[in-house]
Amino acid sequence: MTLRIAIPLLAPMVLLLSHCNAASPDAAAPQPVAQVKVKAAEQKTMHEILTAYGSIDYAVSGTRSVVVQTEAQVTQVMVVSGQVVRRGSNLLRLQPTPTTQLELDKALRDSKLAIAEQARLTRMQAQGLATDGELAAGVANAEAATALSNSLAERQGAGIGWLRAPVDGVIEAFNALPGDILSAGTTVLRIGTANALVARIGIEPENVRRIAVGQRVELSAPKSADPPSIGMISSVDQRIDAQTHQITALVDLPMNTRLLPGALVRARVVVANHADVVIAPRSAVNYDAAEASVFVAENGHAKKRPVKLGISEGEDVEIVDGLKAGEPVVVQGAYELEDGMPLRTETDAVEGAAP
Repeated sequence: MTLRIAIPLLAPMVLLLSHCNAASPDAAAPQPVAQVKVKAAEQKTMHEILTAYGSIDYAVSGTRSVVVQTEAQVTQVMVVSGQVVRRGSNLLRLQPTPTTQLELDKALRDSKLAIAEQARLTRMQAQGLATDGELAAGVANAEAATALSNSLAERQGAGIGWLRAPVDGVIEAFNALPGDILSAGTTVLRIGTANALVARIGIEPENVRRIAVGQRVELSAPKSADPPSIGMISSVDQRIDAQTHQITALVDLPMNTRLLPGALVRARVVVANHADVVIAPRSAVNYDAAEASVFVAENGHAKKRPVKLGISEGEDVEIVDGLKAGEPVVVQGAYELEDGMPLRTETDAVEGAAP
């Protein structure tokens, strides 16, 4: 009797246990947890940068020209372009040409004759044989002839012999060879001083209205490990260069710059400052079609936030809307996230978080 009653009671219990065992795998399945790195959004000033390229040159204010005072012939050259010279160094030697010597000789003879004529008229006037007007004319002629001869002699004295460097610097341009005859007023060479350098940078015409005198510029040579030189825009040409189709801006450089004349440089012009804006690393921004978004770590879960972007600088981007300073955004591992997914972050992963 007992055996017959137990068997019917066991059957429902076996069915119930088998049903529980079949349902338990689904109930115990763990939800995926993403391992990510986060960083707190910051608030600081960002600089809107315009990148341009150019080269280093000597400033006009720091360039001295060496000019030949009278026609002369080059007899000896002591320097070449690019050479460093000291003030007073011999540059080249000149001698007068036959024409120059003839002009000086004639001026000296004319001066002597005019002085002798003045003396004769003075004696005649004393004897009543010459008028006051004739004497005055003789005095004027003598003074003019003497001034001309003195001027020629002075110019020949200054321009003949050794021409010397007027300042310390570098020979920028040199266009004379032994035997050349140089006419009066010829610029034989220019000396650039290293403490007066400028950068000539090319600006695309559509960006010229964003450039202004006084803007800060960072200049660096490609592949150089030296820190950038900080300069300031001193002038902006309002003409388009026919060859480059760009507009030239001049940037004054500091005296301690390591950039050399002729070097090609990249210029980063600060055209605007965005003060106290929220920024996030570029790596935190995701793009879906035309929409930008970030994942914010909230209570151990990923919260997707659409954001409006502003300017970018280096590895940072301005967040105009959608994020507050101090909120931790996912900067590594966002590609595998979905909205609401559980997160696991390193305890020291939040950098720069608000206190």
